[in-house]
Amino acid sequence: MNRKSLYSGNWFIPGSEKRYPGILKEHKKRKMFTLTIYSNEYIDGSPVSMDFSKQKSNPTIILGDTSDPVTLYKCVYRGTKYISDILHEITYQVHFVFELVHFNSKEDIIIKSARIKIPFLTSWYDGYLSHPTVEDKAIESTVESVAVKDGLDIFFINKILENKKFLSEYYRKYIEFRYSKNTLFDDAMSDWFKFARLMELATSKAIPFDLLWFTINIKNTSKARMDFVSNNEIDCLVKSYVFGSYDGTEKEWIHQNAMIFSNWKVSKDSLNKIIISWFNNEKFYPIYDYYIESNTWPINSDFALSNVMYNNKFLNLIQGLESYHYQLNDQYNADNKAFVQNRQMVYNSIDKPLRIWLNNNLKFPKDFKLQDRLDKLIIRYEKILSFLFDSNAQWLRFFPEDAKNFRHRLSHGNLKETYQGDYLSDLFCAAQLLLCLCILESLGMDDIRTINALRYNVEVGRTIYQIRNSYQKRVDGSQDEL
Repeated sequence: MNRKSLYSGNWFIPGSEKRYPGILKEHKKRKMFTLTIYSNEYIDGSPVSMDFSKQKSNPTIILGDTSDPVTLYKCVYRGTKYISDILHEITYQVHFVFELVHFNSKEDIIIKSARIKIPFLTSWYDGYLSHPTVEDKAIESTVESVAVKDGLDIFFINKILENKKFLSEYYRKYIEFRYSKNTLFDDAMSDWFKFARLMELATSKAIPFDLLWFTINIKNTSKARMDFVSNNEIDCLVKSYVFGSYDGTEKEWIHQNAMIFSNWKVSKDSLNKIIISWFNNEKFYPIYDYYIESNTWPINSDFALSNVMYNNKFLNLIQGLESYHYQLNDQYNADNKAFVQNRQMVYNSIDKPLRIWLNNNLKFPKDFKLQDRLDKLIIRYEKILSFLFDSNAQWLRFFPEDAKNFRHRLSHGNLKETYQGDYLSDLFCAAQLLLCLCILESLGMDDIRTINALRYNVEVGRTIYQIRNSYQKRVDGSQDEL
């Protein structure tokens, strides 16, 4: 069944005396929740208007008096259907359903902890100890914790679950975010997405996750199911499709060679340090996004990647490489910034004739060109690349100039057609591999750990084969230059 009713009752916004009958529904096929109310007024009390040019309000919070207290968070007006002159069907899309509680404002949703189900967590974090059995697994035991940043610890929790229907038991690993500082739901949600993004980097797969519940202090609620309260805290159950569909969150195991890094390839201590670095490397987040978006392709969907989108992914990879080299040169960038500021001060304090001389003779510092940046990155990772390519990395001397020329063609519209064939695919693979090395370095992995992480990776192996095969033709003279 693709649609089902979750809650029926009266609905209202915090602080309002008006109540409106309605039904909260889940649409599994469309992956969304909707609230439908029946009234001649919108949920905020304003009269219904069929003038579609007028902006309708999008309430942040809608509360429900149903069989249980329910809070609907981040609601968006979706439409009005005429029934009669005094009755309309008004629909809101709901992004989050919080069960068992009422909140009066988003500032009241202060998270103490949150438990999440995320795919492949067992294989990624447990390495050789990840086995699909319940043997030697403690029930509800905290096995590891990582202090990732000020005010946030991450706990990895084992749990044995029973399937009474099939008289069986199975093992699952959860991740729990515990906050020692007041953290609003939206800020905590950013942390959950960051961790899922790290898993996408490690597995080269899109990672949906399921927020099971979050714990809050009962004083922050205006109403709650008191039989669920313990030590002045309550676990608020959550339903949402914002974190991705529920499909795939049950998957625990993935082959070690399908992951770039995991406890199969680095120690648990090293993996914890990678997690910490990931949460604290804010200046690299755009670079991480460039790589991940180039490496997580849509699967099991009707989505088709167009030539234009593929070309843009290549441009993003080059932008990531350029940005990473820029971040490496903090002193050079600081000197440039100081020069520009001082030059402007001098310019503002002198007469017009001298300003003309200043403009003609005191030039801005020369910045690195793209080809220079790519050359320097290849030199930086020469040891790793030489090992991965068995000391047969002739492509190194071609890539910087080829990438520069191709970037120029793509970004300046010098194309006869958007399809660029195998040659762009080869450059794409080379840029992707180089940016991967940049990212692993930013996460604290040295040359040895990086080589061990990549040498048996299936996707990296395919990439190396394609690069080597293509550029060998260039070396042999059987493929023309760009």
